[in-house]
Amino acid sequence: MEAQEAHLRIAIVDDHKIFADGMIFCIEPSPLMEITGVAEDLADAIRMVDAGGFDMLLVDLHIPRVKSGNGGGPQPAVEDIADQQPSMAAGLELIRHCATRRPGAKIVVLTYSNLAGHFFLANQAGADAYLVKDHIDCKNFIQDLMTVAAGGRPFSAPFLEKKVWDAQKSGFAFPYGLTEREVKILTLMCVGAKDKEIAQKLFLVERSVHRAVETI
Repeated sequence: MEAQEAHLRIAIVDDHKIFADGMIFCIEPSPLMEITGVAEDLADAIRMVDAGGFDMLLVDLHIPRVKSGNGGGPQPAVEDIADQQPSMAAGLELIRHCATRRPGAKIVVLTYSNLAGHFFLANQAGADAYLVKDHIDCKNFIQDLMTVAAGGRPFSAPFLEKKVWDAQKSGFAFPYGLTEREVKILTLMCVGAKDKEIAQKLFLVERSVHRAVETI
């Protein structure tokens, strides 16, 4: 009797139903993946994370704290309106919560933002991968998810790698006080290198790479 490969259980957080449906469309045909939950805002996502039952969380970097309901109710307060607007703060809060509450789960950020600073914030919060929605198609998307599940770190390499080297060539200080070594480590991470490979290429002890990755 052949051993069956374990299913990758995936939870999705995205307030854009069209994109969430697109992810479901890509994932459902795979015999190695199953979707265990979908949330549209931070409140529901926190409950979903706390309930567990997933191996990977796909999260939009900008989500509302509370999804606006249908009309017909009383006029919401100003602070409630603000909570209904998608924000990166809510997305980062969810990433940190998942990284703390479910440390064994992989976290994949999906966003339209190609700003290097947003990447660093997501990575610092605990994201395992950073994928730009404009660069996603079904085939590559599934491959990226399998790469993350296997311990890889896809970070939409083309634009991130360019930003890293542009920053070096221009002589401007890199965001968040990164050192030259950290920039080199980040560049190798962007092209999918694992910690051991990075250590070998930069002539570092693997433990030093682990420490550097935690600060990037």
